[in-house]
Amino acid sequence: MPWQHAMGNPVGLLSPAEQSASAALRALPQRAASSSSSGGFRQRSAGGGSGAKVLSRLLKSQGDARGPLRLSDTLVQAALQPFVDEWRKDPKHATFVLSSLGKVKEWRLGVTLLRVMACQRLQLNVIHFSAAISACSVSSEWQAALGLLQETVAAGVLADTALYNPAISGLADAGQMLLALELLAEMAARKIARNTITFSSAISACEKVGEWTVALDLMEQMTLEKVEKNVITYSAAISACEKGRQWHLAIELLREMAVVRVERNTVTYSAAISACEKSLQWETAISLLVEMGAAKVQPNSISYNAAISSCSENWMLALVLLDDMTAASLRKDTVTFAAVITAYDKGVQWESALSVLGEMSAARVARNSVTFNAAISACKKAEKWQSALQLLLDMDAAGVEKTAVSYSAAISACEKGEQWLTALALLGHMKSAGLAQDLFCFNAAISACEKCAQWEAALRLLSDLRAETLRPNTISYTAAISACAQHSQWPSALALLEDMAATCVAANCFSLNAGLNACEKGQQWPSMSLLFGQISEFASQ
Repeated sequence: MPWQHAMGNPVGLLSPAEQSASAALRALPQRAASSSSSGGFRQRSAGGGSGAKVLSRLLKSQGDARGPLRLSDTLVQAALQPFVDEWRKDPKHATFVLSSLGKVKEWRLGVTLLRVMACQRLQLNVIHFSAAISACSVSSEWQAALGLLQETVAAGVLADTALYNPAISGLADAGQMLLALELLAEMAARKIARNTITFSSAISACEKVGEWTVALDLMEQMTLEKVEKNVITYSAAISACEKGRQWHLAIELLREMAVVRVERNTVTYSAAISACEKSLQWETAISLLVEMGAAKVQPNSISYNAAISSCSENWMLALVLLDDMTAASLRKDTVTFAAVITAYDKGVQWESALSVLGEMSAARVARNSVTFNAAISACKKAEKWQSALQLLLDMDAAGVEKTAVSYSAAISACEKGEQWLTALALLGHMKSAGLAQDLFCFNAAISACEKCAQWEAALRLLSDLRAETLRPNTISYTAAISACAQHSQWPSALALLEDMAATCVAANCFSLNAGLNACEKGQQWPSMSLLFGQISEFASQ
């Protein structure tokens, strides 16, 4: 079993000294009490009586303890001892306790109980191990679950679907696709029946890591093995396609559900809409939202969020969907508003973007860097540099951390507003904040200097850019050359053009024209003639 190498030390079974969980046990009495009042621990079957007593003894021992209580074998054995004979006659008592512990995620106690039962020579069966493995899986302890699966061999318990399913489910939740697939293959090798739950969990593991091709292969394998697919199976497969940006395959799966008469629900439709959103297929996304209504499937916030996000290039349609959410009394969250602001950004609706930010604050919906960045970008495109700077201050006031994207958009806004000093100050703040200054930031700052004829500052920025191990591109050089040209700094302009050639940065008509302008002001006729020739070559291409 290759997956055994991934387990490390199987927690619980191998080292009793490690079984310390006083915090978990302190929480157990309250959870047990609430479960008892609702009938959770009062099992109506034959297993309920002594099982409940064992739990009570464990809880009483914990209540009598002083300081941290170690979940030792001795403690569990003391609680179990009076009922050993009864448990030997009826294994349902153990099943009840192990299942109950799983419901409250007391996986350590369940593992310890199994070990003590083995020491007492009580018969351990598939159901006992399945309950304990489930407890580990729902507690995100997939390594412990694999450890228990391995222990079934030593305990003489025959391998069964009921053992593998919860283990694969735990691996799926943890995103351990390769291990989940190994267990799936091992089941086939050992001729253990694989059912809908088995495959659905494995497909879910693929979905977690975006392996849509493997997910679809498993769907095909289900068809070959004549294993029924249900809504959970399809939802996981569609979500895998969504993460892989395979919107057309997601739609095919949705259509297949109708053909094989598997009921489509909000989850499946939402996943398909999200797949369309990620591939910018807004028309298909909207048609699916309409189709949900016709199929009497109620869209939720996730459905609308995905549809609104798909309308990033159409702010008016995004606004219509936002109004639909209000009419349907659906909760609008950060994702909703971020999608709307992004649409406003792309539509250069800066005032509307700011209005939505204010609406979020009034509705006490958390604003994050995504929402602020989109609003700053909208202000940048509208050349509203003052508003962009105010949003940076608002981020501080709201306790939202500024990102490199925040600064980049604000610097670009300053460039459009010809605020070169402010652009340089923001670039400095980025460095002080430990944020990476990228080429986009530097180019925006150099362009701001160029628009204000600050050629010396432009050249310094070009030097700073290289110091940050960034490589200037055509935009960087063109802006710097243009800044030099405005002050008749033809030697610097020509030096920059030579530097472009030496570093294999392609010159274009704009950079050559800027150099030509500098030479004209400096009356450098030979250089002008040379540049004219290069420009002519561009024109003839």
